[in-house]
Amino acid sequence: MWAFIPLSLNYVFGTLLTAAGQLKRMNMLAAAGLALNLGLNYWLIPRQGAAGAALATLLTQAFMFSLQFAVCFKLFQWHFAPAFMLRLLLAAASLLLVGYYSPLSGLQNLLLQAVLSVGLLVLWFGQPIYQRLKSFKQGGN
Repeated sequence: MWAFIPLSLNYVFGTLLTAAGQLKRMNMLAAAGLALNLGLNYWLIPRQGAAGAALATLLTQAFMFSLQFAVCFKLFQWHFAPAFMLRLLLAAASLLLVGYYSPLSGLQNLLLQAVLSVGLLVLWFGQPIYQRLKSFKQGGN
């Protein structure tokens, strides 16, 4: 289940790299991911069975996401403000902690996480969006 998160991010960044015409680089990354996954499966499955296969998938997907993100970061010359990165890490940590220590289970815990996520998005981005809409409305009169 945890492998779904980096897998989803791989779709995003893989699509971005493909659209940027970085197919050769994507193929090189895919070959590295394949080699890593084969090695991890060869090593982990005899020792841990299905749990080893799941761990190999999680590690491979996280590795691929890290590589794709690094390539995008360098290729597109992204820059992140330290304050933004701190807020992002604090939000992720708080969501993980709430989810882990929540007395709720199953769907209730999932709904709690969804509400918290939307709340954090509104807190972070609501004010800047409101200010832009407000200035646009005042400038249009």
